[in-house]
Amino acid sequence: MKLSFKNSVYLLFTLTTWTLQTQQIRYTITTQLPKTCLGIGKQGDISLPGLKAYYKGYKIDLSKGSAVLPEADQKNFFSLVITPDIELVCSKNDNSISYLNRSATAPISWYDLSLVPIINDTNNKKLLEPAYYWNIEKRELKDIPNRLPDESIIILINPKLIHALQSLETTQSGSTMLPALVFNPEATAKEVEDAVTYAVLSSIDLDTVHTSANDSFTKARAKTIASTAAALAE
Repeated sequence: MKLSFKNSVYLLFTLTTWTLQTQQIRYTITTQLPKTCLGIGKQGDISLPGLKAYYKGYKIDLSKGSAVLPEADQKNFFSLVITPDIELVCSKNDNSISYLNRSATAPISWYDLSLVPIINDTNNKKLLEPAYYWNIEKRELKDIPNRLPDESIIILINPKLIHALQSLETTQSGSTMLPALVFNPEATAKEVEDAVTYAVLSSIDLDTVHTSANDSFTKARAKTIASTAAALAE
């Protein structure tokens, strides 16, 4: 079927609008890397090659300090797990991976993140645009289960290097920023490099059962957009 110029313009406008709407549901992981990371990367900038996260079967590159979480649905709750080592638990029937366990010998920090609405501003006046912040609750070690939830965000690094989680006020327009991982500003370059090296070695097995978020998530979105375009063109 041929598309007229009018239909083409309408199709382009519809696709653009649809894309912007889907981009509203976007969660961004950010880190505040220490200045000791300056020069570790090949570009001579503040970067941390090898820093990765894992979420719902995807591996996420955090080497530049930020990345988009591969999540298309609106969510008000996340579990954030920071640990340098994860164990794969295989099925008893075959060699497939059943779930992930935390290592009994590795340090771990677990945070429950809940998106909470802000109704009034600092002057107790009602906000014109809804705003939100992430309520952060850290679990006690005794309350952390061995089996990690399938939808938990796992940051593969020693939690001793994380100074704090910083929650920023956000709106539902554009990207929703998850609490930033603030690295210990006093950490030396050697401490950071040693921690990342250990995590990279631990990630070898994890990487084999996780797909790159950049490739797969982008292709999935492109496929959905193409399907929508085909439906509109009929």
